[in-house]
Amino acid sequence: MLRLLLMYSFSSANAALARPIRLKIGDVKQRLARFGVSTAGIMEAETLREMLSQQCPAEASGAGHAVPLERARAADAAMGDGVNVFDKNYYSIRLELSGAEASRAAGVQWVIDSAASNSLITPAAAQLLGARGTGVMASADTSTTTGVGGFKQVDLGTASLAGGLMCGPLQPVVMELPVAGECGLLGLDFLTRHDIDLRLRPALPCAVFHDTGSAVRGELDSIDGLSELGCTRLPSGLLSTRVQLVPEGGAGGEVQAVVDLGSTVTLCTWAAAEAAGLQKDDPRVRQTDDVIAGATGEPVRVSEVVMTLQIGGAKRTDVLVNIADLPIFSAIGLPPAAAVLGLDTLAPNAETNADGSRIVLAAKDTRVWIEA
Repeated sequence: MLRLLLMYSFSSANAALARPIRLKIGDVKQRLARFGVSTAGIMEAETLREMLSQQCPAEASGAGHAVPLERARAADAAMGDGVNVFDKNYYSIRLELSGAEASRAAGVQWVIDSAASNSLITPAAAQLLGARGTGVMASADTSTTTGVGGFKQVDLGTASLAGGLMCGPLQPVVMELPVAGECGLLGLDFLTRHDIDLRLRPALPCAVFHDTGSAVRGELDSIDGLSELGCTRLPSGLLSTRVQLVPEGGAGGEVQAVVDLGSTVTLCTWAAAEAAGLQKDDPRVRQTDDVIAGATGEPVRVSEVVMTLQIGGAKRTDVLVNIADLPIFSAIGLPPAAAVLGLDTLAPNAETNADGSRIVLAAKDTRVWIEA
């Protein structure tokens, strides 16, 4: 039976480092509301401040605009009957939309996807929101599909975060996505509008939105314990970095990799595996019945191998790297020897450690920091 690996394209430096600031009571109430904490009937200032510190993540008391992150999972039967789906988590936020009723907008999860040039939305979510077409027919240009035409762009008005932080117009492309429920993907068209400090952890994960340029200016909670990846921008607009792939007992090789917050897994091409010193008949490589698929692409069977990864100043050991040749790699401007870095590499402790993992995405400045 096949399993589906879903990949969309399109120092501990966690809560302990959040710098609390002195807040007015109205602001305290508003921040509590963002994280779903009711303040009905409570008037005492110190009680409200205590609720904020005890029932919300530490980042909710600090600078920036913190909102909760929710976990999203792949949809059952995304590739049809008989194909099991991995149950790893993606991270999403809720948006308020001027072009949709508040109750309807609250029903849509938006997965954060740094490897999507443009935001996407499922037909079911577009219908729920009453989205209106812009008259533009778009192609799907993401890290797993490109140049596939016939997709309708819709206008959802102005997007904002809970608490009123304005995020500008949102005009996603409508297409089926293998994510459960009514959902969308937030691509770089949205993610470049703020610097985003992601705190991915088992309890109270959150995203803190800051003005663009804040990370470069040193206005975020200390990033001294983080490692900068050293990114460049591909012709497709996606962010890429250099990664050293080292199999057990091998010298390894360096390849170019897309930074993909919308993938739970790390993937490389066979040319990249060969650059690291592996062949298809290598005993270190395991042939699997798993397949990987993009939003509209045909599934491709994958192999897997355990490697050590060196990215920037960060080192990841015993990463299970999937190997598959996806046609999209060259279409988005990657060389034959290339990789996609998923959350298992970028945020390895997100689900296993109380402190979790931290990622700072300053997409407009082509900057990304992860834990060393």
